[in-house]
Amino acid sequence: MVQDDWNNLIGRSFCKHWAKGKAHTVKHFMQMGINQRLIYGAIARWETNDIMGGKPGSGRKPFKLTKGKKKQLIVLPSTRLGLARGSWVTSFGCHIHM
Repeated sequence: MVQDDWNNLIGRSFCKHWAKGKAHTVKHFMQMGINQRLIYGAIARWETNDIMGGKPGSGRKPFKLTKGKKKQLIVLPSTRLGLARGSWVTSFGCHIHM
């Protein structure tokens, strides 16, 4: 399961068994092999109504190359055989992950 699925499952279980307290929910999900920090984090998000997780606008902003730079980026590797890819890609202001 994805972490968002776990968060929803833990949160719903916590709300359903709210009278039994956090310890009941934590003990139940730890028996299933879930990390304790993940359980407490999910409960905290449900208590503060921050169910969605990440904030909008967080993360790296998208970057689009111009036509000219894109053409240069395609031609450049064949002309610079002795250089590592990371050294010349950063000159274009973009990031390539493997």
